[in-house]
Amino acid sequence: MTVTLKGLRAFNTVLRYGSFTRAAGLLHITQPALTVQIRQLEAALGLRLLDRTPQGAEPTAAGRELARSLEPLLRELDHTVSSLQDRRRGGAARCGWRRCPRWPPACCPAPWRGCAPPTPSCACGCMRR
Repeated sequence: MTVTLKGLRAFNTVLRYGSFTRAAGLLHITQPALTVQIRQLEAALGLRLLDRTPQGAEPTAAGRELARSLEPLLRELDHTVSSLQDRRRGGAARCGWRRCPRWPPACCPAPWRGCAPPTPSCACGCMRR
């Protein structure tokens, strides 16, 4: 099995809301379909990520480790997709490195290097306009 973006988003949503039922509703899928996605992700990783409880779902140690990396990655992916959609509609590209602790952010991939210095209109000052 392979790790899929759909499975990672499903895991992130269950973790964020603590409930398979609520996450399924937000993802517009059935609860059994969501359970399958989570089980496939767990099988692909060979680790249990969530403990199911009567109150909902709690992350395991492996789930917490994945969550620490996953949330910022999904946020950045969503931002990049939005930026590309804006560009397609004729808008300016936006930089997504809003949480970099220093400038210039060494963690920026090549396309984002050379962004403008900090400005009041952006948390990290990165505005590609």
